[in-house]
Amino acid sequence: MNPEDAAPGDPPAVAAARRLLDALVAQGLRDVVVAPGSRSAPLAYAASALADAGCLHLHVRVDERDAGFLALGLARGSALRGGVPEPVAVVTTSGTAVANLHPAVLEAHHAGVPLLLLTADRPHELRGTRANQTTDQVGIFAGATRLTVDVPAPAGLPTELRDLDHLAARAVAAARGTRSGWPGPVHLDLAYREPLVPTPPPLDGASPSVGAASPSTVAAAPSAVLSPDDVPAPCSTSRPRRSSSRATAPALSRGGSPRRGAGRCWRSRRRGRWEGRRSWPPTGSSSRSWGRRCDASSCSGTRRSRAPCSACSAVRSRPPASGSR
Repeated sequence: MNPEDAAPGDPPAVAAARRLLDALVAQGLRDVVVAPGSRSAPLAYAASALADAGCLHLHVRVDERDAGFLALGLARGSALRGGVPEPVAVVTTSGTAVANLHPAVLEAHHAGVPLLLLTADRPHELRGTRANQTTDQVGIFAGATRLTVDVPAPAGLPTELRDLDHLAARAVAAARGTRSGWPGPVHLDLAYREPLVPTPPPLDGASPSVGAASPSTVAAAPSAVLSPDDVPAPCSTSRPRRSSSRATAPALSRGGSPRRGAGRCWRSRRRGRWEGRRSWPPTGSSSRSWGRRCDASSCSGTRRSRAPCSACSAVRSRPPASGSR
């Protein structure tokens, strides 16, 4: 991909990441291992675009330790083709993800395998704030690297892209050991400011300023026209009112069959439990108090209706059981 093909409205972080990977591909980079993350999104987008264009092979690994050793294996395997190991880049996000590369970096250091460690980092104004994942990444690999560069966050200046071209050539030469004869890992700590994603293309080929819908208009436009029956009811945090049909709805037992006494008020159910016994009414109660009709509140749950339930009327008309214990 040509570096000039980047969209003119892309953020500085996205444009700088594209230019850096383009320059590394021009220096002979053919494999990139990406461990996805938030701060490294510009590098991930740039690597994906180059892979789609056929300029390199993209490998995605979730675990940074796994990504580091995969890059180490790819670099050692490249020696089987050309006799000399070629550098392989590994991309990680900021924070503790960088520390997970340390075992692979030590292996590459002792074996003399070229690696390009492209670690995303926070801009300088956000470092040392004691926030989560604000790790001091510069020099984290101590003396195991051939070159360590703390690259400041791009600000969109015209000279920044040219500096990235020189940085890529210097990093690849140090990883191959061109001058020292001692190949090994190279660490480029790349700081990026938000926004970290490319600018979306305009809708229907229109320019962003003419004919493009504003974000508020797009967000407010409904995705489909709903009929009045399909419109969901608004959410309510208040407790719903009891329906009058609750008293007459049959209650189910655990087995799924209607429960005995469902639909009757509590007085009729209590009276039904005493009907099978020899003593009616129960001891200590008069037949007058147990034979009278129940009030409306115990039957239907509302005070508007004064009619008793059918179960109470049927029990009242039934003669009491004969015989007592």
